[in-house]
Amino acid sequence: YANGNVLLWKEMLPFADLTSGRIPADNIGKTWYSGLSGGVTGHVIGAWKIYEHSRDKAFLGSAYEFYRALMWNSIPGFWGHQYEAADILSKMALELGYHQQEADHWQTIVNVSNYQNWFDSLWEKNGVKNYFGAGDPDKLSWTTFAYLNLKDFPQDLARDMVETWALDDVTGFNRQGQIGTNDLVSWQELIDNGGNTNFMITPDTNFFALKGIYRSGVYDHANKLILAHLKNYHMKWGVPCAPEAVRADYGFHGDQYSNFNAGKILLILEDICGLSYSLVENSFTIADHMPQEWAFMETYVPIEDGGQNYWTRFKLKRSEVGGIISKDLE
Repeated sequence: YANGNVLLWKEMLPFADLTSGRIPADNIGKTWYSGLSGGVTGHVIGAWKIYEHSRDKAFLGSAYEFYRALMWNSIPGFWGHQYEAADILSKMALELGYHQQEADHWQTIVNVSNYQNWFDSLWEKNGVKNYFGAGDPDKLSWTTFAYLNLKDFPQDLARDMVETWALDDVTGFNRQGQIGTNDLVSWQELIDNGGNTNFMITPDTNFFALKGIYRSGVYDHANKLILAHLKNYHMKWGVPCAPEAVRADYGFHGDQYSNFNAGKILLILEDICGLSYSLVENSFTIADHMPQEWAFMETYVPIEDGGQNYWTRFKLKRSEVGGIISKDLE
């Protein structure tokens, strides 16, 4: 299924804009783009992870063939993902036996030498303190947290951003511990003006935001935010739910079991558990950020190698004696 989610989009190549590196839509629809996967730019990052998990070079070759045809002239910007996509396309090229010149092409396309200028131009843009990429300073968007997924986002700036905006429940984005789609000031204006208030909290925004907060190393606040989100967003009527959105009155909106929530599975596995593995590099790593409220975590990871399926189990247990916290890994 993972392979298909990547390779299905090859069917859109005849309709693509090869000057901008974009396909008409990533959901096989006329206009609807699902942001959860990061657009075609984010697909590159996911495809490399599939290769790391499978060591399937035939899949890698087919995926690279698609990205090479689509984005040779331009890698679309997607909250900074284009820089990491270029790095991965370079790795794909070398892994598949292309010359170094091909690998270097991707760095040229995104103008990697201008990265710091690009970053500096967006930090506190339009005079908005501790915020990244402010377009309209009077209507701030959650997307500032999506930029925290940049692999080298400075941790001190990330912490300033999170503490200024993600934790603030007066002028920031915090709603009952969760991250809203817009700042509270502009959201109140939307309510007062009779606007659409169905999408105050959404699953994809919290996935991107929390993923970035973890990746930038602000683990303490990331844990608080994800636990609040899991508790407040996914329980209603005494049963697990996964709504498309939460309204301004905190009622559920739309589909009550929306697949937009699927990304939060990765938050649990990759960020709370700290799980990563690669058949290519022959590595299996646990670097947990288990919340203090939890006593243990346990999971089984299916790994297929050489046509044989293996289940790797790990259990992490926390104990505290005399104020000293210990962790044991099985």
